[in-house]
Amino acid sequence: IVLVEEGKVLMQQRLKEPFYGHWGVPSGKIKFNQFILEAAKTEFFEETGFFADLEIKGLYCAKTFCKEQQLFNHQIYIIRAKNPRGNLLTITREGKNEWINIAELKNLKIFPDTPKLIEIVMQDRFTILEEELVLENDVFTSEKTLNETRF
Repeated sequence: IVLVEEGKVLMQQRLKEPFYGHWGVPSGKIKFNQFILEAAKTEFFEETGFFADLEIKGLYCAKTFCKEQQLFNHQIYIIRAKNPRGNLLTITREGKNEWINIAELKNLKIFPDTPKLIEIVMQDRFTILEEELVLENDVFTSEKTLNETRF
């Protein structure tokens, strides 16, 4: 769930495994009884303390490999958040939340999809992006875009 305001993006540093210490946008899982935006609303509030207007902007699919063995297969709905209401939770059991200047993201240990997710939510089109990632010693060392379709 991507919230961008005045050149800054709301980021969360993970405080649990896997990917402890990596920075990304707030996220969560869809429960069996939830629709996409229903789950996004619940997760966004639980992880940030914000309610917001939400819109589905795309789908990001990534297979992550380590030493040629597939570790993860993530299917991520890309959600844009606008008009946040509430009080930002600076820390939760999931992670630490901070507003980060978009230009400073390159200085953080971020998930490789983060800049792409930000770009996608700022566009007027729906995007499907499929990638393969390589993880070595807790560091993403390469990414390869296999498909990018915009509607």
